[in-house]
Amino acid sequence: GGGIFRSADGGRSWMEASTGLSNMTVLSLAVDPSNPETVYAGTGGSGVFRSLNGGASWEAIPTGLAKADVRTLAIHPSNPRVVYSGVFGSAVFAIMLSGPGEGPPRNGDLDVDGDVDFEDFFLFANAFGRSRGQAGFEDRADIDVDGDVDFEDFFLFATAFGKTG
Repeated sequence: GGGIFRSADGGRSWMEASTGLSNMTVLSLAVDPSNPETVYAGTGGSGVFRSLNGGASWEAIPTGLAKADVRTLAIHPSNPRVVYSGVFGSAVFAIMLSGPGEGPPRNGDLDVDGDVDFEDFFLFANAFGRSRGQAGFEDRADIDVDGDVDFEDFFLFATAFGKTG
C-alpha cells in the first residue's frame, strides 16, 4: 500500500502516519525546522495538508490550491508560518498560516509583504496567464469573465483572498 510512513528509531522500523490522507497521493513533504511535530504534505490533486502531531493525523489547509498537484514544499527559514508550495504547471505560492485567534489565513498575499495588493494580483495573473480553452486562448486571471484582465478582476481577487492594501 501507499501513504506516509514514519520511523522513530532511525529507520529500523516504520509505522503508517496517514490518518486524514486516505486515498491521496502524497507528492511532497516538509518538516518545520523549529517544531518537528509540524509536518506539511503536498498532494496530487487535493492541495496541502498539515499535521501538528508528527504525522499521527492530518488536516487540509484552506489554501485555494485544493485541486492542485503540489509537487514541492518549503518552509520559510525565519518564519515557519510561511510555507511555499510549488504547483505543477503553474507557479510557486506562499501560504500564510494564521496563528491562534487571528482568523483565516490571507493566502492572497503572494509576495508576503503583509498586504493583499495589486502586486499580488500581478503575481496571480502572471502565474495563471493564458490557457488554451475550448474556444481558443483564455485569460485564467479574467475572474469576472468579461474578456479583460483589469481592476474589476483585482477587486474580486482581493475580496476573495484578503483586504486591499
